[in-house]
Amino acid sequence: HILRSTHITRSTPTTRSTRTGGPPKRYTYLASDTPPRSLPTLHSSHTLRSPLNMSFSDTRLKDTSPQELVRDLSLSAIGTAARLRELCVLRVEEASKGTTEEVSKEAREEVSKGTTGEATEGSSDTPTNTPGLEDFLTSLWTEVLAMAQEDEAYHARLLELLAELKAQSNESTPWRVWGSPAALNELSLFGAQVRDLLNAPKVILDGKPARITAADAPLLASDHADASAPRTRAFTAARRRWLLLHRFLARTWAAGLWPCADFALWTMRDALEYPAGHATYSKTPRALCVEAAAEWAVYAGAAMHGCREGGERWKGVDGYDAGRWRLWKETCGAIAMEEGPACGVTAWRRHD
Repeated sequence: HILRSTHITRSTPTTRSTRTGGPPKRYTYLASDTPPRSLPTLHSSHTLRSPLNMSFSDTRLKDTSPQELVRDLSLSAIGTAARLRELCVLRVEEASKGTTEEVSKEAREEVSKGTTGEATEGSSDTPTNTPGLEDFLTSLWTEVLAMAQEDEAYHARLLELLAELKAQSNESTPWRVWGSPAALNELSLFGAQVRDLLNAPKVILDGKPARITAADAPLLASDHADASAPRTRAFTAARRRWLLLHRFLARTWAAGLWPCADFALWTMRDALEYPAGHATYSKTPRALCVEAAAEWAVYAGAAMHGCREGGERWKGVDGYDAGRWRLWKETCGAIAMEEGPACGVTAWRRHD
């Protein structure tokens, strides 16, 4: 299966079949203004070495996990999406069966105690969550986002996988999670997993999360890939994962796969709306915030710019209003003057 991350203009977006009837859905994998230097090509899914020595000719679907399916690069994105759907249905059926057996056992106990018909705690007409669904979705999106932070070469594959998942048909029986309707083809809980990751960069040292102190924070703004100190390398790796995460999310929004307007707004606000010595930068340095904002401006700048006049949600100072956009431009210019071209904001001018 050939996967290509090419320079696609908005006038000729990539078309993916919905396989559910009606006109095909259209996804633009990369914005037309994406710089050529950022266009890695995946000539084949086999050019990326899979960390798993497995194939589904050897392993039954029920014995695998969503993480293994996402990681198995011997499968096409279409094949992976189809198997993820099958596995999701299977996990829900297994969990539902277990839940039904537990309810039946409780009912038998109530009959033996003569309490049938009495109100029990938690009983109501409110639809319950679909058993097994939350665990499956959490595992799936955790793995997708982990891969996105490991290597940019995975991004094209993951974008295609998300597109194929969205093209799947709805379940015949409505599912629910957190009390609301949910479906795999709606990428339910994807945004919740993203929100958790965007709290702050995560530094992993000796296999465990390391606490970031104000003294350590400057390490997140530097690229010491060749440093010998393990702690310095850990902070450098955290910086790289953080920027790759923002880049992937920006491309996801530009491709029309997930609405990331809020995530972009928060990132731009943190980078461009506080003075240099603000407490916001005590553990996440301003330089890293600016780098993260640059990812959104470069890869999803057109989407952000389009939000300036984007209906009721974006009116006033709480959204992408024109005044706020001007403030960002002015701040970008000031940072570029202070820090020079190395700060990474000069590329934003294409969206002026």
